[in-house]
Parts: sequence; structure tokens; C-alpha cells
Amino acid sequence: MKLAAVPAAFLAVVFAFGQDRPVTGVVEQFINATPQGDAFVGRNNGTWALLFIDLTPRARLTFGYWEINSRKIKMLDENFLSLSFDKAEVWVGRIRTPFGHNNWDDAWYWGTTFRPLVQTMAIADLRSILRLDTGVSVHANLGPVFLQASAVDATSDRWQVLPEKIDHYVLRTEMAVGDAIVGLNGLVGDRWFAKDAPKAYGLDFRYSLPNIVLRGELLANSKGGKTAGGGYLDAGLKIVGIPKLTILGRYDFNRLPGKTETLELHTLGAKYALTPNIVLMVAYGFGPTNTATADLKGWSSMVMFRYRF
Repeated sequence: MKLAAVPAAFLAVVFAFGQDRPVTGVVEQFINATPQGDAFVGRNNGTWALLFIDLTPRARLTFGYWEINSRKIKMLDENFLSLSFDKAEVWVGRIRTPFGHNNWDDAWYWGTTFRPLVQTMAIADLRSILRLDTGVSVHANLGPVFLQASAVDATSDRWQVLPEKIDHYVLRTEMAVGDAIVGLNGLVGDRWFAKDAPKAYGLDFRYSLPNIVLRGELLANSKGGKTAGGGYLDAGLKIVGIPKLTILGRYDFNRLPGKTETLELHTLGAKYALTPNIVLMVAYGFGPTNTATADLKGWSSMVMFRYRF
């Protein structure tokens, strides 16, 4: 199933349901500035919109749209129906399949201007962990364990809402360990009984104290006998007396399939909440010389504007 004319659909849905249905949403705009040669160039990096329609107390529609202006990309974001039960929830449609720290909040609200290397580079037979899939995802609370199981078309195009072929299966478990939340992840292609089937495994955690948050992720994957993997460690420190300011640090490493060299990147940065809906971010990346990480080094900045309704 393909969709187009999404901005018009947003307006139509709001008009149709806004009078007697609970309708909420958010629109975010990102203004990014990065080095280009000897210049520091500013540009509109993108606009993201998400609309929620509560059909019943247990059924919700989510409509999402994303424009990445700097790359001339227009696409659907998450578009799915969610059904809630006493201890479970089912998503059907276009989703970010749960695997590690890959939802929108983790990707954009942390404060660094770029995503971790291991999330944005190829994994198994897929373009990245941060892709959008189509299919079904079941989320269940099983006592101390939160379980998420998904069957998806992981090669969906930019306008696809429903799967054309279920070709990947993903399982994520999450549990509390003291002050930390720990997640285990697994992904396999549809030839999952074959020895050469594409596979990926991940471990992630988030550790929170009043003024310190640590999070990290390790990922290993294979395809056709070639293995790869990587990970990162993020640290966020709230400055006592300046509650709107967070100092950030990241160590990043990744090795691509069939390569022996490990890419490394170090990032220092800061996030400042000017208002609840305007956030300023600045970062400085450095590390060993490599063409794959050259664009991530040096200074970069981003301003995020958020509009809620």
C-alpha cells in the first residue's frame, strides 16, 4: 500500500475528527549547521510531524511524515494502528521496529547532532538499525520483563504502509537491573534456519541518576559469512544550578562487514533548553582519520523547534 499527499491528509484528518475525537500531535523543525570545506553552512535540515487520533480508549491511529530537506527526501514516518490490552499492545503498519535505542526520542532528544555510527551504517542485509519497517509488532509486560516481538518487511520504501513480504523477525527483551534498564535484541532474515541467514544481536542499557544519565549499545551482525559490529557509550551530565544545560560525551566505534579497520569517533557537546519547545545543540567531533567519519568531525550545531497541539 502506497500513500502520497501526506500534508493534505493531515489537515483532512484533523478537520474530520477534531470536533468529536481526541486528536493530538507534534511538529518539529530542525535547523542544522555543519562544516562544508572552510565554511560553516546553515540549512533547514528537516521537518517532522506526528498526529495521534484516539479512536477508542484502546485503539489509536498514528500518522507521521518527515522531510529531510538537506537531502531532498520526503517520506512517511510511523503510520500505524495500535491496539491496547491489559498487559499488551499490538502495532500494525509502518513502524520503527524495536531494536536498541532506535526510537525518535532516543535519536533526536539526547542532544548530539549526529546519530551513533553503529546505528546509521549497514547491519546484516539492511541499510541501518534506524530504518522504518512495515508489519506487526507485539509488546507485552511479563512481570519484570518487557517483551517486544516483530515480524516485518524490512525493505519497505518511503511511502509504504503495509508489508509486501514479511522478510525479517525481531525480538527485544527489556528489564530493570537496579537503576539501569537493560535490553537484549535479536534480528534474523527470513532464511533463519540457514547458516548464512543475515543475523544481528544487540545489548543496550540506560543508567539514570538524578544528574547523570549513561546509555550504551553493543551490536554484532553477520551476512554471508562476513561479520561486523560496533557500539557506543553516551554520557549526559546535568549542571547543578543550570537545569536547562546538559553536557554530553560519546565514544563511538564501528567495523563494517568484510573490513578489518575499526572506525572511531569521539564527540563532546552540550544541549540547552532555551524554552520547553526550543532546544539548542552543539557538538565537536574528533578522532582517527577516516573518510567514512570525515563529515562528523569538527563543529556542528542544531536548533530544534517543537509545536504541540
